[in-house]
Amino acid sequence: MHLVSVTIHNFRGYKNTKINIDDQLTTLIGKNDVGKSTIVDALEIFFNNTVVKLDTNDLNIYATDSKLVSISCEFSDIPESIIIDSNQQTNLKDEYLVNANGNLEIKKVYDCSKKTPKPQIFAVVHYPDNPEIADLLYLTHSKLLTALKKLPPAIQETVTSRVANAPIRQAIRSAYNITNFLTKDIDLQKVDGKTLWDKIETCLPIYALFQSDRPSNDSDAEVQDPMNTAIQESLSNAAQQLQVIQQQVIQEVTAVAEMTISKLKEMDPEIAKGLEPQYQESPKWNKLFKFVIADEKGIPLNKRGSGVRRLVLLNFFRAKVSMTSDKLKTNGLIYAVEEPETAQHPDNQRKIMQALLELGQRGNCQIIITTHLAETAKMAPKSGVRLITRQDNVTKVSDNDTALKIAAKEVGLIANITDTNIVLYVEGPSDVLFFNSVSKILNQFDSTKYSDFTKSKNLLIVPMGGGTMKQWVNYKYLETLQLPSFYLFDKDLDAQHQREVDELKTDPQCLYAFLTDKREIENYIAPAAIERYFSKLLKSEFSMPELNSESDVTNLLKKAGVNQRQSYLKETLNSKVAAQMTADEFLSNDTTGFMAEFIAKITKEIS
Repeated sequence: MHLVSVTIHNFRGYKNTKINIDDQLTTLIGKNDVGKSTIVDALEIFFNNTVVKLDTNDLNIYATDSKLVSISCEFSDIPESIIIDSNQQTNLKDEYLVNANGNLEIKKVYDCSKKTPKPQIFAVVHYPDNPEIADLLYLTHSKLLTALKKLPPAIQETVTSRVANAPIRQAIRSAYNITNFLTKDIDLQKVDGKTLWDKIETCLPIYALFQSDRPSNDSDAEVQDPMNTAIQESLSNAAQQLQVIQQQVIQEVTAVAEMTISKLKEMDPEIAKGLEPQYQESPKWNKLFKFVIADEKGIPLNKRGSGVRRLVLLNFFRAKVSMTSDKLKTNGLIYAVEEPETAQHPDNQRKIMQALLELGQRGNCQIIITTHLAETAKMAPKSGVRLITRQDNVTKVSDNDTALKIAAKEVGLIANITDTNIVLYVEGPSDVLFFNSVSKILNQFDSTKYSDFTKSKNLLIVPMGGGTMKQWVNYKYLETLQLPSFYLFDKDLDAQHQREVDELKTDPQCLYAFLTDKREIENYIAPAAIERYFSKLLKSEFSMPELNSESDVTNLLKKAGVNQRQSYLKETLNSKVAAQMTADEFLSNDTTGFMAEFIAKITKEIS
């Protein structure tokens, strides 16, 4: 599952705020003490309540109308099926346990009038507005059977097995005309004998918070050492096996308990009356394993300096990047890292940010960071930048263009355009990588005709969509300079892009504006290079499906078994794969010579 958003109500400086979480990397930017850490702390409380624990002092001081704190998380990519009771599969949509977006939205509510607030757990759902089935999810098995018996025989007969609750609920719902819906909170701890939340919880992503300035206390070895996160991931991979063990124990112990009660009835029916076996709590598997990193003298990581601890953390993320994607089979991972640049040399700052970016591009991993530093912010994807501000005791989180401008100013990020006199505008950040890779190959083949764009100081390649904060800042600055420019659009949206090209050609600063003569930039990468790269990566012979100029390369690769997020796959193709092409492979695949000629035109202008 992927975290879509978190909504914080009455928690510290947040009165009622929704924060959209990027699918890959979310960057929280704001002044000191504005509430960046509050967001990652709220998520820690929601998922774990270990590194940070909620207490009564977390209540918003301006919350005079209520002592309730709530933290809500919305998840997409929810499981297609879930076992709720008696090994009966159902799905959250059929049970009306999703919100209006079709996502799973879990709200945890804490009563801060109590000394130790414990959460009430709700699903915020888009629920049928039919009074007859309003409390259907709360009915016990016996009450569901009673409700079913009141319905016409034709409906009763649709339930082939009356052991599990889910098919009985489904039959009861079918008796009513469901047309209107309302937003409703379903108490998950009251559904199916309190087991529903336990089942849903096993499907949630793993959340790991790495704070910037923690004191070195004895518990740090457990909560800060990344090995604790590795244990959680491993347990998540083994969730099905553990579930089998858990169910076996429950069934066997329940059988013993039921037999005991049965024998008791024979001796004293009055005492046995009302007794039934109740499963109290699921095992905490992660508490069974202890694993820390220590030196040869047995000194644990938490007793080392902050720089050393951060360096180990850096290499934990780098290790995760080096793992092939088929080893990352958990429900999803969310790494929240406060100020990843803390106590690190600039070279290491770039390395840890690059590792986080690569992890975020994996299909099952999301990253959340906080930062004050331009060096970190400039590498952050602009789509995930969130500006946090506070005015008149109200904390706001913004992600529009105005917010991006303020965020860039907050961290001191300015345009780095000095010698540039020619601009190449492309569609996205992966196109920048393509031109850097291919121009270098062609320059080595014929330096008189082709420039290596990576070494050209007077050419700047800028993506018009997506990209990093640095690229966005440069793009906005270039809009005011009106420099001579090249434009290249993919052919995949012919009509829309052709109109843009025709309009650009009327601009006196436009040197050339073209559509590619193939579907997308990836179609110019030689199939032989793609096969070589993925054969090595997957450690088995990889055969590329037959390509033509209109093939959707990334989708074909996914169908062929390359399990990577599309944006990550595009970056891989245009950097690592394209860089391994030979000039002959590229020129042979560029059948019309369009792309080679386009690069030659740019070379003439910048020479």
